[in-house]
Amino acid sequence: MDLATLQLKGLRPGLDRKNEEQISHGLNLVLRLKRASNMPVLLAKIRQAQRKISAGLGELNFVHYARFLPTHDHTALQVITEFDGPLAPYVLDFAIEIGDVFDLLLRYTKGTERLVPIAQHPGEFLAFVEKHNTVTVLRGLHFPDWPLYAAYPEQTVLDIAGPRNDLPIPKADRWATAVAREDVQGNILMGYRAERVKHFVLRVLEAPKARTWLAGKATPDARPTAGVPQVMSFKPWVPGTKPNLMLNIGLTYAGMEALGIREMWRAAFPEAFKQGPLKRANDNFDVGSNAPDHWWLGGPEQECDIHVVVSLYHAPGARTQFDKAVQSLSDSLPSAGLQLLAEHDAVSNGERSWFGYVDGISNPRIATACPVPDEHQDLQPAATAGEFVLGADYRNVYGGDSLGALPAALATNGSFCAVRVLAQDTNAFFSTLDTEAARLSKETGLQVTPDLLAAKLMGRRYEGAPLSLYPDVQQPTNPSDNGR
Repeated sequence: MDLATLQLKGLRPGLDRKNEEQISHGLNLVLRLKRASNMPVLLAKIRQAQRKISAGLGELNFVHYARFLPTHDHTALQVITEFDGPLAPYVLDFAIEIGDVFDLLLRYTKGTERLVPIAQHPGEFLAFVEKHNTVTVLRGLHFPDWPLYAAYPEQTVLDIAGPRNDLPIPKADRWATAVAREDVQGNILMGYRAERVKHFVLRVLEAPKARTWLAGKATPDARPTAGVPQVMSFKPWVPGTKPNLMLNIGLTYAGMEALGIREMWRAAFPEAFKQGPLKRANDNFDVGSNAPDHWWLGGPEQECDIHVVVSLYHAPGARTQFDKAVQSLSDSLPSAGLQLLAEHDAVSNGERSWFGYVDGISNPRIATACPVPDEHQDLQPAATAGEFVLGADYRNVYGGDSLGALPAALATNGSFCAVRVLAQDTNAFFSTLDTEAARLSKETGLQVTPDLLAAKLMGRRYEGAPLSLYPDVQQPTNPSDNGR
């Protein structure tokens, strides 16, 4: 009882503060078995899967220690690990690498029937782990996320274990899936390389008219608005026939409500999508100067009214045609039962980011959708289409289908999209490079250039070459092009 009294008097806050000072974290997952008599069988099956478990754990994107430990009375199996970083991505990496092993464990565990297979229920699996990541101090006295005693409170697992001395084994591409190209919006799986885009933020005033207008944009044989293209699909362009204008449409959850989409369909969507960015601001670390009160789009006075976002892009050289389409689209909104709340423009900087770096070199490859020659492949496998497109025929990263419980008639071949408005202070960036390069050159007596600092910040030169391969000289390029 003394320990319980100490806990109630404030030992826990002290331990919390200690844990906040530690860099490593612990997982103490307690899996209570349906029958204690099953423990020997379960341990034997774990041993049979040991090679797969070791290989899977070795490929996690976390440095960690891990072990399975049965309780002395065989009523529970404990998964005990110590790792760097947050719990959620660590657990979901488990689901990717050895999800089938956890399927085996959970079949013997109480209250986990709805979690198997994990490939179909990754979110529920994470919630289960968070709930059962506990330490029992006394009967009935459990503590979630128990703070560990750390012999090395200021060291990470990597500090203790040391860096790995070999590269991870290149992984095979993810599952190749045939994509219903004509039913998938074009901006999901490919880049337009557009020169400019205008986003129209709309509110639904009259649902029947708005539904008709939206359906007309998505139906190939519908009568189009003069000068405005239909929704661009993922259907490949014939070489040399890239369109001048591309159009895409997205709906918010509030928009689905305003359009009168069936409540039973809407109910199946993830809670994060239903809540929207305003309610999830703290969870998304949108605080301080990034808090909703400072947002340019979707702030407290606007968020509930944002129902539809229409994005119109134009290819290089098609500005005149684009301006006419913008005017025509704007003119069509009142009769379509839609109110224009705001417009937002974005302009491309060609092949470079606004900070001067060659852009797009880390874009994901999609299995079958975006094949590239072998010499361009890195250690990252091509992603499966199900990581981006919803459908019962597409696998997600865990191996299950990407549609889940969503209504097939509404969500198939759709996708989730996050829209964020980000400010980039390029003048401050380049000014800082110039100032710091001059200071370091003076203090060290070495020639430190702004371009070298820019390379050290990103690990690569402006032209994309890794700094490790070009530590002292620029990648061969046009001498007049300094990346700015």
